[in-house]
Amino acid sequence: MYYLCSIGSNIEPIHHVNRVIGELLEQFGRLTLSSAIRTQPVGMVSQNEFINCLFVIHSPHPREELKRRFIQLELAHGRDRGDPACKIRDRPLDIDILACDEAGHF
Repeated sequence: MYYLCSIGSNIEPIHHVNRVIGELLEQFGRLTLSSAIRTQPVGMVSQNEFINCLFVIHSPHPREELKRRFIQLELAHGRDRGDPACKIRDRPLDIDILACDEAGHF
């Protein structure tokens, strides 16, 4: 299965985005990566800009297992997912699965 995913960070974003790209390459061997862009926070109050990018990976893992792996990466980068407000707080790393497709047609 091919997965279209996003990476976002607004706490030391250059460090965390660069580091997680390397970690994803180690885990999956290959990925297709978009250019990175700077964006303003949406749905939260923060002075910190985000760096965001998209990537596509091919993985034999089901969506739930892949998300579990992404959460482990977020935690390793210092994200506090136990905080009930974690979706509206600054974060060192956020990785989301946006879509999946057997042929990778995104």
